[in-house]
Amino acid sequence: MIITTSRKPSQRTRSFVNDLARVFNFEVQNRGKVALSEIVENKKDIVIIEEFKGNPARLKLYDFKLNKILSMNISLKLQREVSGKVFKTSGNIGSLFDKKTEHLKGLFYDFLFSKLKYDECNFSTALHFKYVDSSTFYIEIHDGLENIGPSIKVKTVVLMDIE
Repeated sequence: MIITTSRKPSQRTRSFVNDLARVFNFEVQNRGKVALSEIVENKKDIVIIEEFKGNPARLKLYDFKLNKILSMNISLKLQREVSGKVFKTSGNIGSLFDKKTEHLKGLFYDFLFSKLKYDECNFSTALHFKYVDSSTFYIEIHDGLENIGPSIKVKTVVLMDIE
């Protein structure tokens, strides 16, 4: 999977992209003057981080097989803000959902887990989905019992068609 940003991302957005790339082993593509349409032409699944006032504000997961986009309005804490250090995962990734976020499992499997070294039973790094209220949940990344970050607060989730 490729992860990229807007054309002139802030340092915080670049740090978030690098955090996600380290955790999920994504390929980072710096946009520069490359048009989004050129990146999309490759038909590789991509993740785009959009920003608002210099902060990462929206995470979009593109799936060209499903012809859909999963868009999430987010706020976050970077790896260095959560754990004080930078981690790179190398093993399998798993997921843990609480009862009130269980309904999101299929959606995240289609858009994210199916593209990773995902193993529901044997994993070293886990994404914890934690319910906050009817429209908000957290995605925390744990290595064993330790929260290694980034910590993502998801405010809305929208499924859209690619036009």
